[in-house]
Amino acid sequence: MFYIFLIPLLFLGCSGNSSSSTTLIKESEPEENISIRNSAYWGSWINVEDATDQLYITTEKIEIETVAENVIKVDETVYLRQSSRNVNLSGNIFFDNSYFEEKELKDFVDAVGVEMILRNILDENIFATVVTDENGTFKNSSLPAGVYTASVNSKFGYLDLELDLKREDEYLDLQLAESNAPNFQATFQTNADFLYSGGEQYDGTVTVKNIGSVRAEGVEIRVSIEGATVDQDYLTRPLGSEESRETLVHLKFPKQSENAKDYNLTVKIKDDDNREWVQYIPIRVHKDNFKLHIESVSDLKGVLYYPNSDEVFLLNSRNFSMELPLQKEDTPYILAIVNSVEGGETYYGIGADNNNINLTSPDKNIGSGSLEPNDKLSYAYILNLGEVQHSYISLNDIDYWKIATEESGSMQVSEEGEANSTFLRVDVEYSRNSNGVVSNGRGLEWEDYKENLFFGTLEFAEKYCEELTLDRKSDWRVPTFKELWYLSDRDIGIPTIDKEFHFLKDEFFWSNQLVTYSGLHNETGSKAWVVSGYEGFDDWREKEEEAFVRCVRGVSSYEDLTFQRDDKNSIVLDTTHNLYWIDEVEVNSGDFEYAKEFCDKRTFGGRDDWKLPTIEELQSIANQKRSERPFVDSIFENIRYDNWYWSSTPVSDNENYKWKISFNDGSSSDDGFVSNSLYILCVTE
Repeated sequence: MFYIFLIPLLFLGCSGNSSSSTTLIKESEPEENISIRNSAYWGSWINVEDATDQLYITTEKIEIETVAENVIKVDETVYLRQSSRNVNLSGNIFFDNSYFEEKELKDFVDAVGVEMILRNILDENIFATVVTDENGTFKNSSLPAGVYTASVNSKFGYLDLELDLKREDEYLDLQLAESNAPNFQATFQTNADFLYSGGEQYDGTVTVKNIGSVRAEGVEIRVSIEGATVDQDYLTRPLGSEESRETLVHLKFPKQSENAKDYNLTVKIKDDDNREWVQYIPIRVHKDNFKLHIESVSDLKGVLYYPNSDEVFLLNSRNFSMELPLQKEDTPYILAIVNSVEGGETYYGIGADNNNINLTSPDKNIGSGSLEPNDKLSYAYILNLGEVQHSYISLNDIDYWKIATEESGSMQVSEEGEANSTFLRVDVEYSRNSNGVVSNGRGLEWEDYKENLFFGTLEFAEKYCEELTLDRKSDWRVPTFKELWYLSDRDIGIPTIDKEFHFLKDEFFWSNQLVTYSGLHNETGSKAWVVSGYEGFDDWREKEEEAFVRCVRGVSSYEDLTFQRDDKNSIVLDTTHNLYWIDEVEVNSGDFEYAKEFCDKRTFGGRDDWKLPTIEELQSIANQKRSERPFVDSIFENIRYDNWYWSSTPVSDNENYKWKISFNDGSSSDDGFVSNSLYILCVTE
């Protein structure tokens, strides 16, 4: 199969020139209250049987049947969500200062007080007006995903674009020019499905279009990527209004440890008047890949959707094989398959050959029976090299799957509605960009661009983060307690923070979590949780006292846990991390060696693979937001709070101490002396 990998330029917005056909049901009563009608379905949906057919749902009254989360039926056609329902839109607007009073400044600068109108091209009832602030930035969270026109007509310049807003978070850099001046928009495309690190050369094309109203003379285009190699064809020539010019580029990316790493392809455009445009095109490069193979006894139909991308791959045969990049746990692939056989069920299998993925079943001799996967069939793994095996599962008329890969190459497969494939791991791969932003590869980005990190009260720390604009992003905030706590890796020694962070402080850092324990030393509830930036232990601090802050942006799921309780066996299942906890009435205690041996040799609930939990695992069940003891999820019935609990995590610089946690208030400490007698809690996967 052959696909085009297209990356629209966020500097001027996505161009929305999709070749997909669009289905629109016209609204006949625009004067009615539209805010509640079908709002849960707003956005773009892809036809499961024919990936070229899209449905845009705005405020129409249409009959929708919910099949599963993000899967619907409209007139017997099944659709898979292709976009976020709501868009958090932010960005900057610039203008060419050389046309105004300070003509010696040949550059683009922030445009303040510029009004931009965004209007949904399919529904005139959906629109928004945004105005830039003193930094030239704008924000809006009221629009559903969809295709919009963006219009600006001000003293700073003019702009009229079409934007395809699909993702939950969209960032745009918009560049204004006078009506009698050139302006440019660039896109990049390559014939590779995905880009990988390791030195392979990729051929691509940068297309620059003059969206201004006049001809530009002597246009020169230069393409570069920080940290990668770019070769290109150079040519200087005029570019008329609405004309486009293609520049051939060859890209190579060095080896990387991250599953996915984001680069900015920088396009510098210069004309004979020495005016320059600098535009950035985001490119995602992957470390490795796995091979997904699906086969059936007859033709199947369905789509495989690559998240946070415009990629949708159509399944329409008895066999489907494709190399896909390893993904982060929080951005899984989405697979939807429709049964195409009348009067019966089609058998599908995910098989393995060499490094392919194999999905096994509890019974390989399924025969003609029907096996719904659910929790019975949930794990996939890589077979040994050279070993070939196929297993088959039976799907109902519509099944919706999430596929999440890991760095090891194994992957988790679950039917939607079952446990998500997320893991508690401290060996997170961090990456740092040139603007002083460190990413944890799990949806969070951390501030680390200056040595003088902000130091002040919690109130002023929150204000500092809210007003921070860094890496062209302005949605920074004070981290939650769990985000800040898990930033430390207590296995690597002091400092307990990854080497990608350059600016460290041996002091406490603010979280936004207030201390809810109303007991000793917190009668007024005036304290907040803090975490040591060097050693990783936590404490409380008065909000009016001062501490450092390291701002963060993005979404994390550290506190989005779900639990189930097996009362018969006194076991609590953390369905988010797939961890089983013993929660029996009798609580045991002892020194560290006894505690470790007690769990290692324990047989309980039909399992004999129990262990002493890590401090990260113990922290996952602690709940610092509770107002009464014990500070643990309420599904646990027998957790004690009159002593600490052992973890298996050693203190890196002293073998006689281990990390411990107290559910008296949810705090953790590194002073668990191995001969002390602490409570024991056992866990298994």
